[in-house]
Amino acid sequence: MARVYLPPPDPGWYLAVFFAPLVAVELTTLSLLRLSPMVELSRAAFCCLALMLLVFAAWALAGFGYPSAPVPIAMNVVSKILSFVTTLALFHPGWFTRPAGQLRDGRERRYVRNERSFCPNVPR
Repeated sequence: MARVYLPPPDPGWYLAVFFAPLVAVELTTLSLLRLSPMVELSRAAFCCLALMLLVFAAWALAGFGYPSAPVPIAMNVVSKILSFVTTLALFHPGWFTRPAGQLRDGRERRYVRNERSFCPNVPR
């Protein structure tokens, strides 16, 4: 935004005219992406997107500098990696989930019929 030339009469109007189509294209892209059958909105995708936005917010607090100093280079690299991981989470959500029959510690889940309920952690 610092490099956008704003004419003197009403700079807010020109700023809105410049950025409104960009925001409209972004929102349209995200809404159309949601309709695609290839994309699944999962918890991992939302978490990756939130992390990416957090990195952009931290980079904005640092001044969105050109990546020539260590902090902007680190922010640039981390944001690119997170955008790649977010894309993977959108198009391949199965990579970020545990297989259906496994517990957190890697053991396989077995169900044995009991009088009252199922027992998920029955040893072999």
